[in-house]
Amino acid sequence: MKITYNWLKDFVDVRISPEALAEKLTMAGLEVVSLEKFQDDYVFEIEITSNRPDWLSIAGIAREVAAVTGKKFAGLRVKGKGLAVKREAPKEPSLSIVIQDKKDCLFYSARVIRDVKVSPSPAWLAKRLEAIGLRPVHNIVDITNYILYATGQPLHAFDLDKIDGGGVIVRKAHEGEQLLMIDGQNRKFSSEVLLICDDKKPLAAAGVMGGKDTEVTVATKNILLESAYFSPVRVRKCARLLALSTDSSYRFERSVDIAQVVSSSDMASSMILEFAGGSLGGLYKSGANKVPQTSVNVGLPNAGRLLNDNLTAPKIKDLLSPLGFEVCLAKKDNLRFSVPAFRQDVQCEADILEEISRIYGYENILVTLPAIKPQEIKEDAGICARKKIKEILRAVGFSEIITYSLIGKDFLKKAGLFEEQCVSLANPLSAQQEYLRPAMFPGLLEALRRNQELENNPELLFELGNNFDLKGEHTSLCLLAKGKNFLEAKGYLELLFIKLGIENYKFGPCSHSFFAEGQAADLSIAGKSYGFIGRVDTQALSRYKIEGGDVFVAELKIDELVREAVICRKYKPLPIYPSAQFDISLIVDESLPYKRILDEIASCGIRFLQEIDFKDLYRAKELGEGKKSITLSLLFRSNERTLTSEETMGFVGSIIKRLNEKLGAAIRK
Repeated sequence: MKITYNWLKDFVDVRISPEALAEKLTMAGLEVVSLEKFQDDYVFEIEITSNRPDWLSIAGIAREVAAVTGKKFAGLRVKGKGLAVKREAPKEPSLSIVIQDKKDCLFYSARVIRDVKVSPSPAWLAKRLEAIGLRPVHNIVDITNYILYATGQPLHAFDLDKIDGGGVIVRKAHEGEQLLMIDGQNRKFSSEVLLICDDKKPLAAAGVMGGKDTEVTVATKNILLESAYFSPVRVRKCARLLALSTDSSYRFERSVDIAQVVSSSDMASSMILEFAGGSLGGLYKSGANKVPQTSVNVGLPNAGRLLNDNLTAPKIKDLLSPLGFEVCLAKKDNLRFSVPAFRQDVQCEADILEEISRIYGYENILVTLPAIKPQEIKEDAGICARKKIKEILRAVGFSEIITYSLIGKDFLKKAGLFEEQCVSLANPLSAQQEYLRPAMFPGLLEALRRNQELENNPELLFELGNNFDLKGEHTSLCLLAKGKNFLEAKGYLELLFIKLGIENYKFGPCSHSFFAEGQAADLSIAGKSYGFIGRVDTQALSRYKIEGGDVFVAELKIDELVREAVICRKYKPLPIYPSAQFDISLIVDESLPYKRILDEIASCGIRFLQEIDFKDLYRAKELGEGKKSITLSLLFRSNERTLTSEETMGFVGSIIKRLNEKLGAAIRK
């Protein structure tokens, strides 16, 4: 936004130097990015924030100048004689205004001025426009531009004789409707564009730009002067659709002051009568330009506490009055200010306090250290669990990797997965990115294959990321172990559960064509499935072209698993009484899962049994066909006393009896 020093003087009696004024404005929040001399004047270029449309006018910035310099704002006025204009429309209007879209055009006004003489503008007017970077055209267009910059209200002048039907219609465009615009471009409209039309054709894109056929030229005799309020959202959408930004649309997009629509038209009409002659008709209007009434309370103790104790009620009034804020109710410790219509950004006490701070001077605000109240910062349990999982896996030699979430049909086919299980993309970038992955283990196998091609042979990999299915998105953990046996691979999971404090997990049988028979297991906790582990079948490995040993993969649902985790562990004192350890070797059926043995021992209900450790697995002909021997180490301990040998042997005897009755287990001697 460019303004000139002399133009500001039309609104406020500023006497400090342009350099000093630039410093004051910058300190008050209006950053002056450049100050240049232009003939006998100075041009300020000011960075305007998006929430301050009132600064998009000379008058709006003049209010700030009045506030920071302690001068009086003279009000809205323009240079010239200030000829009086009437606002009454004739009893029998010759011009009709129809607003079909009242949501996007709240208010529309028009004046008819006849017998004007279109000619070059006065030198002072042309000079002011040139100073802010505008090219003078002729008196009618220059006056509308002058008013736009002076008041912030966009205006548009039509050649009245080229308007058919004696009226103006504000409506949405018909799909495909076209208009040759002032910039010489023929533009096609969608139904999202708001138009100003006559009975036969479009005249202008509302709030953006007018049409070439109805623009004012040196041949124009009669004009229609438009001043309106258009919806900021609608004008912004229209400007984007047309790829066209103008001084008019820039202001309408940020909302103009509806209270100044008519008065800006009055000023322009007065200037046209003075500098272009002609006779003025009445004011024709449609819609409502009701000014919103807003008021905000300011507590004096609060202002003193936050800003400065020297800010008394009279001082605050003096600071805010030039900005248009007036006291509508005063009490002992409270002031209620009426908010001017052009300050739509002011909604609460904090906004008023910000205005006081800017004008009073940030350097005058008391500097205090904020009170620091110690508080415990609790990190999200899920985040803590994920961090813990990564720490545990890295500690035992796993390397973390990240694979692609988008996959193709070949990816699914290799892994034995089906398209029906997957979420497909409506517009994939390539055939390799048609689906969101339903599982992570195929991605880790691809990563292992690629590493082997590069002569790198990682043994332990993991990924913590998201999987996707038809029900939604969920976090999963995938592990890959190469060159290990089933017990080693399963041991990594058990170590993870121990470190996370998860105890009631179980491994059960799992049958999947992707895994080798008898070397896969489902993981469940409290009867609910949480994942799986298995050795990748030889044929599956050949599809991935992976060589050099067995490969195990495991995949767990982390979102649900972390709910079972106990991250914060409680201290447990070391035992003070000795333990008693006893080993037993059991002959059982080859098909009997190890977990069944542990479950039956647990069902004995021996509260002094603290640990069960696997010691050995033995197979031999002398055990019998279809038999195997499992050796377990049982550890007993009491926290209250030392257990006797008789008690320990009794516990062992009851365990052996239970295993014999339920599982047919015999003791190997």
